[in-house]
Amino acid sequence: MQTASATRDAFVEELHKALQHLYDPAELRKSRLLNLFGLDKHPTPLSALRQNLLNSIQTLKPGSHVPAHAPEWRIYEVLTFRYVEQISQKEVATDLALSIRQLRRQEKLAVRALADYLWTRHKLDQRADDLPPASVTEPAATTDGPASDQDNELEWLKGAYASETADVTEMIKACIKTIAPLAKESGAQIEFSIPEDVPLVVGVLTSLRQAVLTLLSTAVRLAHRGTVRITVNSASQAVTVHVQHTGCGSDAIALDQENVESLEMAGRLIALCGGTLELRKEQGQASSLDATLVLPTTDQWLVLVIDDNGDTLQLLKRYLAGSHYRFIGTREPDKALSLTEEMSPDIIVLDVMLPGIDGWELLGRLREHPRTRNVPVVISTILPQEQLALALGAAAFLRKPISRETLLSSLDRLLLRPATEPR
Repeated sequence: MQTASATRDAFVEELHKALQHLYDPAELRKSRLLNLFGLDKHPTPLSALRQNLLNSIQTLKPGSHVPAHAPEWRIYEVLTFRYVEQISQKEVATDLALSIRQLRRQEKLAVRALADYLWTRHKLDQRADDLPPASVTEPAATTDGPASDQDNELEWLKGAYASETADVTEMIKACIKTIAPLAKESGAQIEFSIPEDVPLVVGVLTSLRQAVLTLLSTAVRLAHRGTVRITVNSASQAVTVHVQHTGCGSDAIALDQENVESLEMAGRLIALCGGTLELRKEQGQASSLDATLVLPTTDQWLVLVIDDNGDTLQLLKRYLAGSHYRFIGTREPDKALSLTEEMSPDIIVLDVMLPGIDGWELLGRLREHPRTRNVPVVISTILPQEQLALALGAAAFLRKPISRETLLSSLDRLLLRPATEPR
């Protein structure tokens, strides 16, 4: 049986996970809070849980008599900005004049305060055994261990540094110089082909350099007495870095668990920069590495959002802020075609329930018009109509409410592709 302290800690952890995925139905559906709050039998349990948490945060809003510098206001502001509005740590820290580390401490205090309120409100002390210790039932959610340390460090990197521009050519040359002793030890040769007009890329430079260094050093280790080939190309608003190695006969090194973990970490670091890392394995060559790194350039993709809800437009505008996407929105669907012709967006996010013209009809017009037929359209709606959307020519489907992570990953999948992959 758990101690009261362990039970409260498990509840705080479960609450924190629910707040982080407040607008992600797939993740929110896994929350134990549904059962603890007696919402598992509710007709719309996810909406009920979300509203419960939103109302509880609003309840913590201090009265007008409370001084602006009081701790109560800081708790309310952190909960609202980080979880209700899903604003990044970096932006919230800047707005509140805090460092990232200070904000993290404030987040822990704020979540604990909300947990105390909910614990009392739902009389959870009478149902303490209903909540298993999270670190036992779900190892991935524990606050201890290597996996958690990696997640925490990546989360810190994500908010600690601003995106900057980088010269890929110079970065690759610097990384090759760094791993030269390793290449000499492995007897590996490094060949690279880099054109002169490669555009600058944008990302968190610390993460980007470590990802490139990890990728190249892994390739060198695998290419024992073989060759590592690096090819750089630039496509529309993206730079691709292709890394291949071939081992030398029986001296080839197998792709073991350590190498796999290194490549996975490189991929996660690249994701922090808005890029992707794709790995391919050639048939019959278990030790071969074929990796394609795709990085966004300083040019931003233009995203046209068509939604009659002004709050949704503001939310998506905030989601795209600070990314490699530029927002333009309209509440008037009848202007969509003219705006598309005028602005030439790279992608369109389209709501279905619109005034005057049905979103499905507008999707059809966009697919038929010669100037817009090749622009990817992402359908975004509360309706469970993914199959219909894709059948009518949508490139992707997002079920509302949408989180920032879901939106950006969907846009990345459609636009951050290797140049060889057709749209």
